[in-house]
Amino acid sequence: MVLHMDLYKVYGDTLGENPRGRPPLDLTVLAKPYKIRPPRHHEGGRMALSVDIKACSGCGTCELICAFKHFGVHNPRKSAIRVMPPTSDRPWNVPIVCRQCGKPKCAEECPVNAIYKADNGVVLVDQEACVGCRACAEACPFGAIFFHPDIPTPIKCDLCGGDPECVKWCPTGALRLKSPLALGDEARQRTARAMAGVVK
Repeated sequence: MVLHMDLYKVYGDTLGENPRGRPPLDLTVLAKPYKIRPPRHHEGGRMALSVDIKACSGCGTCELICAFKHFGVHNPRKSAIRVMPPTSDRPWNVPIVCRQCGKPKCAEECPVNAIYKADNGVVLVDQEACVGCRACAEACPFGAIFFHPDIPTPIKCDLCGGDPECVKWCPTGALRLKSPLALGDEARQRTARAMAGVVK
């Protein structure tokens, strides 16, 4: 028997409103990770999230897990990953999350140098140095830095120290942790297969 329950009713104020009118989540997904992927070694110590938008179901599990991991609440508005719902001109759910840029615009625009790139390639925020001016959110070309009235500093993906919870809990495998060198591998394979079918 599969148990379905509306988490927005269960958690009440800690969850906030359900702005997208999502269907109730399957709690069997939240009971334990759908797939546990062990941390991998990444060349050069750098890591990045790969997003397969066509695999994203829009369930919001990543948002809930992220907010709970970092703030202890099931509030998607306190998550460092946000799922944009489909629109009339875009039929897919699109998870928005920090790309851990090689040359982060957010760091360049920070007036107090509170944003820096760690040795493992993750872009981090110095919570003590940050003044909450929101310049980073304006500078991010992906819109992947968020703010919440209860939190004075930016809400930004830190990859959970190298083992992101959103990746482990994503029920469809839409989120994956990859080496930057591996990003685009699937697209290259598709291109190679297509070209092989044309050039014989």
